[in-house]
Amino acid sequence: MYLAHFQLAEKPFSITPDPRFVYLSERHKDALAHLLYGLGQGGSGGFVVLTGEVGTGKTTLCRLALEQLPEGCEVALILNPQIDPKELLESICQELRIELPEASQDTRTKPLIDRLNVHLLRRYEQQKRVVVIIDEAQNLPRDTLEQLRLLTNLETATHKLLQIILLGQPELNVLLARDDLRQLAQRITARFHLGALNRTETASFIAHRLRVAGAREGLFDAAAANLIYRHSRGIPRVISLCADHALLATYTDGARTVSTVHVRQALREMHPLGKPVSAARTVLFAALALGLGAVVAWRFLAYAPRPATQTPIVQISQAAAPNAAAADSSTTALARWRTDAALPIEVSDSAQSLALHCPDRITTELRCAKGREVAARLRRLSRPVLLQTDQGFRLSSELQPAQDDLKFDFVALLRLPADVPIIFSAGYSGPGVSYLAQRLARVDQGPESQRIFGPRMQERLRRWQQANGMQADGIVGPMTWLLLAQTADPAAVN
Repeated sequence: MYLAHFQLAEKPFSITPDPRFVYLSERHKDALAHLLYGLGQGGSGGFVVLTGEVGTGKTTLCRLALEQLPEGCEVALILNPQIDPKELLESICQELRIELPEASQDTRTKPLIDRLNVHLLRRYEQQKRVVVIIDEAQNLPRDTLEQLRLLTNLETATHKLLQIILLGQPELNVLLARDDLRQLAQRITARFHLGALNRTETASFIAHRLRVAGAREGLFDAAAANLIYRHSRGIPRVISLCADHALLATYTDGARTVSTVHVRQALREMHPLGKPVSAARTVLFAALALGLGAVVAWRFLAYAPRPATQTPIVQISQAAAPNAAAADSSTTALARWRTDAALPIEVSDSAQSLALHCPDRITTELRCAKGREVAARLRRLSRPVLLQTDQGFRLSSELQPAQDDLKFDFVALLRLPADVPIIFSAGYSGPGVSYLAQRLARVDQGPESQRIFGPRMQERLRRWQQANGMQADGIVGPMTWLLLAQTADPAAVN
């Protein structure tokens, strides 16, 4: 509708994964490198895991990587992961054009595995690689994940025959951290978490897609792009939705440049997909006007149990049950978080709201770290940490020694350079390697310069993890950074 008005050759903000419109931030470049590592000769079998919030561009990067498919690489792409082990094997065989056994009521998987193994050996003899890519992998059933792990046992005396790449939302990391899946977790050779765009990258994202569509410069003024960032929190898909609606609002208004007025109008029209930033203040003032009744309703919503479909959570003991003083303490802590971190939410928002909406990247170096850990380690952190319970979220200061063996989902603020990922594992070669080496050197006097997170450095991290009472898995994650910052660089956690 608005293409001719703005002299555009095509829609700039379509949410289809068109590689031509891909904007590669530094984190997207690192994520793409991990995918190409898995597709190329760098992948040595096992699993490569790429996670990211909904709409950050995982599927688009996958399509981009497939366009750069190395020679001699055969790919089976699985888009529907809610399948049982037999259906998984059938899907892989179909993607690789392996003839399936005649249809029968036989529920055994061995005939399919045998045919797949023969195919893999033939490709190995032809010096070709076979890769299985599974999108939305957080939805994989436990039995299907176990079948995937068993497929990595297909090997020769010197080489793994199959490389598996898992793409998923952050829940995938929680799933892979389960004790009953630890064998699979140990076979992850590379891991990367794709975060949201920052304020500058959001403006560049908008400008890039407009250029590809043939738009003139300056179609969105700086204030409009900034408002889109505040609403979208840097999620590319939400940015595209906001920008598309803003162009339509500008066209309807007969204007030539998108302003904050048009963005606000677009956000109102997008409800309930997203609520305009200014609406938060409107809701706050309305709640104050309603008085005590609104306060009671807010408390009910803030502490309501989570839906049963989400990850089971540990119930806080009666001894640690929140009282009025604890609630006041939580409000004070939240206010301090918002002031120090410039979080784009209101002070009156509940702890649960903060945890759900805390963006991956708050400022250039301030990050929102989320994970799951036992209380004993969380109690060691000298900083405010939010814990998820069946009554919402509480502060770590409410934990009692008797709860030390219980696990809690947590949210904490962490200072980390913008180009350093919160999660990575063996095979990673980005800026996070040198940063990790420098921090480890402060506590173990080891080398400060490293270029790749290889076996030696991974073993070095394992020794530090074991010495600090952590699970010695050699994987860098939120608790690694939080404890390492606390011991090696106290200023990084303040």
